[in-house]
Amino acid sequence: MKFISSTSITLKSGKGGDGIIAWRRESKVRLGGPAGGNGGKGGSVYIEADENVNSLFHLRHLKVLKAQDGENGRNKSQHGRGGEDLYLKVPCGTNVFNRVNNEKLFELISHQERFLACKGGEGGRGNASFKSPKNSAPYLYELGDPAEELEVILDLETISDIGFLGKPNAGKSSLLSLISNAKPKIASFPFTTLIPVLGTVVHEDKKLVFADIPGLIENASQGAGLGFEFLKHLNRCRVLVHLVDCSEEDVENEILSIENEIKAYSEELFNKPRFICLNKIDLISDESLECILKKVELLGRQVIPVSVLKNKNIDVLLGHIFKFYESCSFITPQKPDYLEISDDPDLFASILISREDNFWNVEHPSLRYWVRKIPLDTYDNIARLLQKISSLGVEKELIKAGAFAGDDVRIYDFHYKFQAT
Repeated sequence: MKFISSTSITLKSGKGGDGIIAWRRESKVRLGGPAGGNGGKGGSVYIEADENVNSLFHLRHLKVLKAQDGENGRNKSQHGRGGEDLYLKVPCGTNVFNRVNNEKLFELISHQERFLACKGGEGGRGNASFKSPKNSAPYLYELGDPAEELEVILDLETISDIGFLGKPNAGKSSLLSLISNAKPKIASFPFTTLIPVLGTVVHEDKKLVFADIPGLIENASQGAGLGFEFLKHLNRCRVLVHLVDCSEEDVENEILSIENEIKAYSEELFNKPRFICLNKIDLISDESLECILKKVELLGRQVIPVSVLKNKNIDVLLGHIFKFYESCSFITPQKPDYLEISDDPDLFASILISREDNFWNVEHPSLRYWVRKIPLDTYDNIARLLQKISSLGVEKELIKAGAFAGDDVRIYDFHYKFQAT
């Protein structure tokens, strides 16, 4: 299956069902009263991390995903059925970004961790819910809340305990295939894998997840050779093993060039625990190896020489990796407090009043909500909306702005004549 680490998709929740006006009409039931049921809640859209998913490949052709709408209410006080929630499964390590402003919304690290991307609309109430001692036959009902929509970018950063990094043809894939059941592509000519490959390694009853990260080249930190795409997968590796081909002419420069790319990309990544693994020692003499080891040690780096081809010192390397991993103290980074996406009206926002042509224009989040929520097809509903407008203090603000009785007022889709009291 092809590996895809980034994709974009539009998510939509379900609309809330509308409440209805209905009446109880049964023989032998005098003055049956209101019987309009409430609308069902729309389905929400969740993005959920799943350890059994390792790529975003299954989302490659999906442009829009939508949860179910809530059903409208029915007569006999029956409520509409709620829409089913939609769960979008992604690999652990997936970051969620707002496609419009590139803001990071959430990061999904652990199995079954969820992010509420789009909340389902609440159902509107039917007239049975408005019955009271003062109003036994209400012609009141509400529309369901609209659906939410969010365009997201999903970006995967592979999670592993150990990450192999280095230049192409350093032997990372060969080493991973030797110590695990992973089957990365291997060839006798210089090339690099284009996707991270994971493998589980068991050593002395202990288990770690290893990742073969695609090879890095000069200027990878500036995006050369898909550098950004490859380097991001190192962010969630806890320990880095830097594989170096010791048959190269200037091994010291090979090491420093990769380290400089890592440092230029991220200081945090550069400070991760790591050590050097010199591969292909079968291609050089013992004297050359001893000289190289001294130079590397002068750089202040721990180093283990191996030959993957000859299976030489591999057990020593594994033992060192597991001991090195255990000796490291890892601080679990605390997630930032991501802002919740909400369309709830801000009751403390100021009322905005402006004069446009021959009418007064009034704006407020709460008014926008209620104009959308209350249908204007019954006298009771219109009276209820006017009461909402009055309770918010719109009348006082209009008088302050210079409005007179009889002036036209527009509040979103609601138009009426101002009645100053």
